[in-house]
Amino acid sequence: MFKSRQALMVTLYTGMALPTLFVFGSGAWLYNDLYAVSANIESLRSQAEDEEIATEPAAFGRLSSGSPESDGSRQFVALHSAWVAIPESTRKAWQQKTRDLVTGAGQEETAVLNDIEPFRARFMQVAQSPDCNLVRDWENAEGIVDPYYGSAIELSRLMINYAGYLGRRGKASEAFRTLGKVRRFAQLYARDGGMDAISAHLFIESITLSMGQELVLISNFNPTVIGEFKKFATDRSSSPNLMRATEGEAMRTIFTLSQEESYDERVFAGAKLTLKGKVFQQAAEARMIEFWVDAIPALRAANPDPFEMKAAYREALTRLDSKRTPSHLIPAAIAHWYEHKFSASVALDVRYQLALISAELFRYRGEHGAFPDGLNAVQAPTSDPLGDGSFGYRKTEEGFVLYSVGNDGVDDDGTSRSDTGERDIVLEVTKTRVLNEGS
Repeated sequence: MFKSRQALMVTLYTGMALPTLFVFGSGAWLYNDLYAVSANIESLRSQAEDEEIATEPAAFGRLSSGSPESDGSRQFVALHSAWVAIPESTRKAWQQKTRDLVTGAGQEETAVLNDIEPFRARFMQVAQSPDCNLVRDWENAEGIVDPYYGSAIELSRLMINYAGYLGRRGKASEAFRTLGKVRRFAQLYARDGGMDAISAHLFIESITLSMGQELVLISNFNPTVIGEFKKFATDRSSSPNLMRATEGEAMRTIFTLSQEESYDERVFAGAKLTLKGKVFQQAAEARMIEFWVDAIPALRAANPDPFEMKAAYREALTRLDSKRTPSHLIPAAIAHWYEHKFSASVALDVRYQLALISAELFRYRGEHGAFPDGLNAVQAPTSDPLGDGSFGYRKTEEGFVLYSVGNDGVDDDGTSRSDTGERDIVLEVTKTRVLNEGS
């Protein structure tokens, strides 16, 4: 009986003691992790400096603003302010009316061109700037987050529609020059805009490609227009500078995590920052520095190939994920937030390749009156860099579907999978429309 009671008491005490030990043990683990890392902050900042990674705006040389004549950022911020001062309903109406001019649905309603002319002129002025160091309010935590990408996309859409209107009027060369200015604008805008700006740039590049293809449709497969489109699709001079944006993003994330107000119930790069305290703050900043000191040299070695950069970033994430400590939580959440940007850059590169194949498909259609049954009928490289075979292709009643298996490497027959949200990188051409979708 005694032995049974003794055994029972030992069991009860053990059951009560283990959670207590766990709580105190976890607390000690958290305490030691945060204090040990935060105490190393100055050494880590020195490492970042050695790797030429800025940890604050003052050390980020490209943010030193030039003269108003040479720096497009001031012109763009003024353009943004003028654009958002227009009621949203009016801006949407302009978008629709200019789109109608492209499709031919609003050929007589050209008054909208007078309405948008001041914005078109100022947009083109920004696009011709030698450089653009995007202005941010570094004294205000909210101002650090890029506030202008919506305006950049809306204004670019408006100019792309204007290019389509020029094509409808038979001015294909002028239309492609306009599209080139849109691409230049997007490139300038994204130079120091960080990863959010890169997303906008990638999107703008995709829709300029779509409009270039629509210009071919509008011309009824005119050989000269096809030639201009192929030249347009071959030109990669406006490709995003992913390395420059990543270096800017590294500075922004490190600087933001160093600011006390950044932890005041706001969402930063997908991670809700709610924990406070100087030690926690410095530990998070230190881990963010550690990550970029690891990732950026590998990215520089892989630059400018987006496929190699994506692989290098993923490897850096794997190394980060292997370090499961409290101080890694927020930096890991932030770092994972940017992974899709590298995949999106790869997707744009694939879209360029699909665009060049589409030029040959257009040429075939112009010569034979119908699209071919297979890609073997055209003279163009058709190997899918994200898959094991060639790009997918099928002729449709109205045009064709041309696609890559996408970043996940799974062939979804040119569609999306509802269970994961992943989809192939798809170029779909109908009689009147072009869609570039997927990642």
